[in-house]
Amino acid sequence: MSLLRMEMNPRLVNIVPPEYQIVTMSLKIQIEEISGNMVFAIPYMTIDPIRDKLKAGMQFDLMAVDPQWSFRLSSELLEAPLNLSVEMGNAAITLRELLDLAPGDTIMLDKPCSSELAVKVEGVPKYLGVPGIRHGNKALQISKIFSKGGSSE
Repeated sequence: MSLLRMEMNPRLVNIVPPEYQIVTMSLKIQIEEISGNMVFAIPYMTIDPIRDKLKAGMQFDLMAVDPQWSFRLSSELLEAPLNLSVEMGNAAITLRELLDLAPGDTIMLDKPCSSELAVKVEGVPKYLGVPGIRHGNKALQISKIFSKGGSSE
C-alpha cells in the first residue's frame, strides 16, 4: 500500500464509486490552541482481505492489557481539567431591556437566593447545592447528587 495523493477538500475526494461501502474514522486533533478534524475514509474492499488478521490482532490486544498503561491513563484522566458552573437562576427579558442594561441595574431571577442551585460539569447538571460563605469566600455546599438518569438522589 502506498500514498497516491492527498486531497485537502473532502468534496473532491472520489476514491470509490458511490455505491461501494467505506469505513470512516474521525479524529479530532489538537496541538496547543489549534484543533481540527481528520477523517480517514478507507474502501471496505481494501480491508476485507485482511479482516481476519485485524480481528486476531484485536483479540490478542484485549487479552494482553498493560497494567502500567492502564494506571497511567487513569492517573492522567483524574487530572484532566473540567469546567464547573453554578446556575443561579433564569430571567426572561426583552431585547429592549437587554440593550438598555447599564452598570448598577438589577436582573430579577426566578429563584430565591436561598434555593438549591444546579451545579453543571461541562454543561451537564450533576449536583444541587446551597449557596453560602466559607472562610470569607463565596461557596456552595453540595446537597444532592444527580443519578445517571438525571434525577436527584
